[in-house]
Amino acid sequence: MGRRRELRLHLLLTVRLWGTDIAGRWFEQDVTTLDLTATGVHLGGVCHPVAPGSILHMQYRDSKARFCVRWVGKGKSEGHIGLELLEGEKFDWGRTIPFIPGDAFTRKLIDEDADFGYLK
Repeated sequence: MGRRRELRLHLLLTVRLWGTDIAGRWFEQDVTTLDLTATGVHLGGVCHPVAPGSILHMQYRDSKARFCVRWVGKGKSEGHIGLELLEGEKFDWGRTIPFIPGDAFTRKLIDEDADFGYLK
């Protein structure tokens, strides 16, 4: 059974990301979306180490919101993070993002092979 609640839209956009890294240092950088939903996003090119559970800010055009880091890539997926929009926040991707429940994502049976650290 997959972990994803809705299908992702594969869309490459440049967004502004800022917050504090795991050492408490402020950072701000442009990153790229790899796929997204109305309430979450998979980002690539993140150069600052962040921890699952931390809160980051993101901006696309005039839309700004706070997101929780849900997972952080490891190994081959280093520099990738998954964010979830905080409850009560709104974010506009500049287009309609349809809600399509479920997807074909399946977890690997052996945790040692996983390239992502998920927030428990």
